[in-house]
Amino acid sequence: MNVERLYAISTAIIDDINQTQSDIILQRLISSLQNQINAPQQPQGQQQVSQHLTSLYNALLKSSSNK
Repeated sequence: MNVERLYAISTAIIDDINQTQSDIILQRLISSLQNQINAPQQPQGQQQVSQHLTSLYNALLKSSSNK
């Protein structure tokens, strides 16, 4: 693989991440999971984890690299 091809692939990946905002969704998911670990008795943590997983799934479905 030459450098130009590697650059094109990495640029496409970065554009895809920016377009789907999957990095932001993953950070929110991580935060929700940490809250769930720290306070497992709170139902809001479970709901947030579920919402962020759904958001991540939907974002990845719309991803151009998924096609």
